Amino acid sequence: MTERILSALVEENVISLSMDGSGENDSLGGFSDKPPINDFSNAVLAQLEERIKQELRNLGLLDDMEISESSKEDDEICQELRQVQRKLKECLQAILVQKTQLHAAILAKMQDQRNIKQQTEAFQVEEAQILKKLQHSQKQKKRERR
Repeated sequence: MTERILSALVEENVISLSMDGSGENDSLGGFSDKPPINDFSNAVLAQLEERIKQELRNLGLLDDMEISESSKEDDEICQELRQVQRKLKECLQAILVQKTQLHAAILAKMQDQRNIKQQTEAFQVEEAQILKKLQHSQKQKKRERR
């Protein structure tokens, strides 16, 4: 049973099997260490769901009685789930916008900090040179007084 479900998933490119040059499965038990395709569009998910249903029907684990598309997901729980999913998508979009704005602000702040550090280092070098000159001139004045 598991093999048939996995073969359905492999055919839909949800799980990919990798083979090495000898034709044998890799050390991960036949599964690639690459992530699966992240195409979660409605069309792809509907095709995948239909393929899994067909395999479950073939195995006798799912009745052939179909649920009509119009009555499907009409209950209150599903409606609430769809509403919450829409809100979640909106929140995720807002978070993404904020994240992008914060990233740009952080990069600007980091550049400012680098500039301030360079200026501080330049001032410190200049201060050290001025102190040397001052000490040198004070030594010369002492020598002249003697």
